[in-house]
Amino acid sequence: MKAHIDEYADFMLKEKHKSKNTVESYKRDITQYVTYIDRTGIGGVGEATPAVVLTYLLRMRENGKADSSISRALAALKSYYIYMVQFYELTQNPTVNLEAPHVERKKPAILTREEMVQLLEAPSSDDAKGIRDKAMLEVLYSTGMRVSELLGLDVSDVSEDVSTLRIVGERRERVINLSPHAEAVLKEYLELSRGKFVTDRNQEALFVNCGGARMSRQGFWKLIKTYQSRAGIKTAITPHTLRHSLAAHMVEKGADLHMVQEVMGHADISSTQIYARTVMKTSKEPGI
Repeated sequence: MKAHIDEYADFMLKEKHKSKNTVESYKRDITQYVTYIDRTGIGGVGEATPAVVLTYLLRMRENGKADSSISRALAALKSYYIYMVQFYELTQNPTVNLEAPHVERKKPAILTREEMVQLLEAPSSDDAKGIRDKAMLEVLYSTGMRVSELLGLDVSDVSEDVSTLRIVGERRERVINLSPHAEAVLKEYLELSRGKFVTDRNQEALFVNCGGARMSRQGFWKLIKTYQSRAGIKTAITPHTLRHSLAAHMVEKGADLHMVQEVMGHADISSTQIYARTVMKTSKEPGI
């Protein structure tokens, strides 16, 4: 039976509205699985049994793959086989009763409030690039949005008074309030900085690089590392660190977990509870 991987990926993008990154990851996992099936001479994805899929997952573990990678691969295969049963009359789904390995949630890396202040103050306000960088960091920390959401913002997502941002996610749309300080630096960026980078009138991106194109994840990663070094912060920082830090700081200040859940855009409050556990664990450490 033909694998129909490209058709599956197209369906997930257009009909299920999954993100491009998710679909690319699933497509890669499924392609690797199909390659394994072909090598074993089983006859195709339609002939695979639960034992075949389980053996494949065990091979992944033997090859040193992390439980998180195995869990994602199984999620991809479950989704893929549901699609194949629905659209290509596959008679059996070998993944139905298979369970992913338990993946322990890692404690998120967070900055102290003092380190956060140092990072936010690292960009200079004397030039267009520094004003842009300060605005990006302030908006990310003020709202707790995901980096992909920050970089996906268009100018039209900013309210007329620059007090709120409209975030269009995979599952829902939400409006986030900016802190007064983030509002001020974003206004400064829009008034004094963005126009110095953008030459194309049709450019919709809110945050752009020095060439006037939408800021990339790689570009923002380099930006973070630059200011981490300038601020003298030893804690390892990723673009996601600011999001984790906001949630932890809100919990430290006594915010209700449901409020933190709403700000972070978590569908399940269990994703939010990890910050409460992190704060409680840190507060019990000697010398804290």
